[in-house]
Amino acid sequence: MASNWLVKQWQDVSGNVKFGVLLLLGTGIMSGATALTHGLATWQQVGLVGLFAVMFGWALIATFVARRQKQGGFIVTQENLESYVRQWLDNFHVTAKKLPKNDQVNFAYQVDYEDRTHVAIFHAKERYQYLAFEGKLAVSKEHKDAFDKLSEPKKRRFLLGLRVEMARAGIRAEMPHPFETVRIVRLFPMTALTESEFIEQLDGVHRAELLIIDTINLGLEHDVSPEAKSPAD
Repeated sequence: MASNWLVKQWQDVSGNVKFGVLLLLGTGIMSGATALTHGLATWQQVGLVGLFAVMFGWALIATFVARRQKQGGFIVTQENLESYVRQWLDNFHVTAKKLPKNDQVNFAYQVDYEDRTHVAIFHAKERYQYLAFEGKLAVSKEHKDAFDKLSEPKKRRFLLGLRVEMARAGIRAEMPHPFETVRIVRLFPMTALTESEFIEQLDGVHRAELLIIDTINLGLEHDVSPEAKSPAD
């Protein structure tokens, strides 16, 4: 795609552009400092211009060091993204398995939880700037049967209540018609990823799954037997 090509070109030259802007800015500052010292003795001009140069250089170094510290000493790229994902999963000792590649993704993993929910982590080729976190819940047969027995007004009320709860929790989810699955999706910028942010996104999708499960259970509890209370099979 043309847009992807343009983004890649910008990534390749952005460092040179930033350097050029900083160089131009520094030249402007030095020229201004020289103009301000006009009329002073030569040794005074040299001293003031030198002081400006030292201050400008110190500011550049401090900015660079602060940026590196903020990034935790690493930069996530397309080339090392999967290795970081694998490392972060191992660090938190979660049960995860690598999924087969396909035409849509560069890599994908599935995290399995003891409560029988799952979260997929994948890097899509189309939106390669992001890492995706996805939770997909299959509505159980018992819940599906209970939902189908509701009148149309009660169905609409149940789905509205489910959407309200998800909206309150800030959950972005898709519920295709008919009501058989609930899909939760989070996209996070690849270059802004850190280990703590990665785990927060992963846990956020898992928490969303549990909230949706509980909301479905509460909404249909009078129509489902006690042993069939989880839609996450």
